[in-house]
Formats: sequence, C-alpha cells, structure tokens
Amino acid sequence: MTRKLIYKNESIKKFKSEFKKKQNRVYTSFRVDRNTKYKGLNLCEYKNRKKYLGVLFRLRGERGRGPRFFQLENLI
Repeated sequence: MTRKLIYKNESIKKFKSEFKKKQNRVYTSFRVDRNTKYKGLNLCEYKNRKKYLGVLFRLRGERGRGPRFFQLENLI
C-alpha cells in the first residue's frame, strides 16, 4: 500500500493496482485524514480486476492474526 488513492468515482475506475508474485489481492488506502469517519477505508482489487470498497481493521487482542476486511460495496 504505497500509493494512496483519491476518493472519487472516476479515479477509482481508472486505478489499476500493481500485483507482486503470488499475490491474489491488493489493498489500497484512500487519501483521507485519520481523524475522519472514513478512517480505514480501502479499495480491495483482485487479479481478475474485480474491485471492492471496504474497511480494513484490527480487533483488540488479536494482534497476531492480521487485519480483517469488512466489505461495504461491490464496485466493478
């Protein structure tokens, strides 16, 4: 997640993620402030170019498990 994305319909449709070897999906964060209600909002893109909008979060006490993804909307 090195590149940040602008939260607009046009920029989301044009955006194409860069996949590394053996990577099925890529999470890309949006350029929003941490102190807003959109904290954790990410775009999940699969190799077959399906895109999902959701929130990436962690639960307390489950540090070793890794982040979870709650899907909000199916984009394309």
